[in-house]
Amino acid sequence: MTRSGRRKKRGGHSEEGNQERWLITYSDLITLLMIFFILMYTMSQVDAQKYAAVANSLSVVLT
Repeated sequence: MTRSGRRKKRGGHSEEGNQERWLITYSDLITLLMIFFILMYTMSQVDAQKYAAVANSLSVVLT
């Protein structure tokens, strides 16, 4: 029997799987960056009444 044209390199990795592996890491980093900026935006608009309500509810729960 003969093998198909797809052969593994010496490192044991196929050529097709390694060409776009960077895209997974890139998409994860972009997603984390987007979440970071969304959190920064939401935390920049502090309403004093809402902040006091959250602080009171946390103090009740944690004590």
